[in-house]
Amino acid sequence: MAGRLIMSAGCFAFRHHKKQMQLLLVQSASDGDFWTLPGGAVKRNESLSRAATRELWEEAGAKGKILVRHQPLYAERKRGRVRFCYSYFLLRVDDLAKKWPEAKKRKRQWVAVADMGEVKLTHKGEILMKLLPSHPHVASLMSGDSKKG
Repeated sequence: MAGRLIMSAGCFAFRHHKKQMQLLLVQSASDGDFWTLPGGAVKRNESLSRAATRELWEEAGAKGKILVRHQPLYAERKRGRVRFCYSYFLLRVDDLAKKWPEAKKRKRQWVAVADMGEVKLTHKGEILMKLLPSHPHVASLMSGDSKKG
C-alpha cells in the first residue's frame, strides 16, 4: 500500500538589517522551544507560491515579494508512511503586521543568517537551512543586493 504525500510550501523570508541578511523565524507550533521557517501544507488547487505567502501571513504576519522561485531548494523527508515534500521561496519582507492570525500561538524573531547555528531549529528547519547556501542568488543577497531575482 502506498504512503501519503504532503506538499508543503513556505518562505525564506528575509530583510537586511545592520548590513546583515536576517531570516524571519517562527516558533514551532508543536514545541515552543524550537524555531522554524514559515510554511505549511498546500491546499487543493492552490499554487505553491500562493501557499507560501499565505503561510507566511498566517504564521508570522509578514508580507513581501517573492524574488526567486527556489526550484532547487526542494527537500523530502519521511515519517513512517508519510512523505513530506518542501518547496521554499526567497521572499523580501516589506510589511510586518502587529497582529496576525497565529500571533497568540507563535512568536516570531529575526535571526542573522550568520547566527543560525545558535538557534534550536526543528528537523524541517535544519533540512531547509542546509539548502539555503546552495541557491545561486543567496551570496548576492547576503551582501545586501536584494534587487536580484
